[in-house]
Parts: sequence; C-alpha cells; structure tokens
Amino acid sequence: MLTLIMAAQVVPISSKPVLQVGIGTQLCSSAMDGKLSAARASWILGFWTGLNAVSGRSVGRKTNAQAIVATVEQQCKALPTKPLALVTLAVYQAVAKADR
Repeated sequence: MLTLIMAAQVVPISSKPVLQVGIGTQLCSSAMDGKLSAARASWILGFWTGLNAVSGRSVGRKTNAQAIVATVEQQCKALPTKPLALVTLAVYQAVAKADR
C-alpha cells in the first residue's frame, strides 16, 4: 500500500460539468461492494492512466497498480458518501504532490 499522509480532502473533478461514466460515478459505499472488485480496480487504474495521459505525467511511477488500488479503496472506505471518482482523484493528487 502507498504510504501517504493525506488529509481526506475531496475536491470536485472540474468546475464545469464533465461526463462521467462507469463505476466511478457511484458513491464509495456502493462501489466498495465485494462483487465489484475487478470492475472497481479496472476503473481506478483506467482513470489514473487517463489523468496521467491528459497531464503528460507519470504520477505513481514509484509504486505499483496493486498499491494504487489498495490506497484508493482504503480512502473510499473512510469516505463512503463520496463518489469513487473524487476519492481516486484525491489520492492521485496526493501522490502527485509526494512525487515532486
């Protein structure tokens, strides 16, 4: 698991309306259903990869996919009323800050 000291600060994905699809639109309380573990992991990693592609960065290069998913899931359990997308973004931003 990633070792991060992060305040659970969840921010909107964008100030403008953004089309969101997939399991990331669900609240963490629903997205953390055990039956969805493979879909959840795939979505988290796909979203993470998309963020890297759009920003031209390699956030998370010092870790691995399993640790990224585990850290997002840990934060999601702590923030069950937040959408998975926002929690994933918050973890991504924390890792980006730590990578600097």
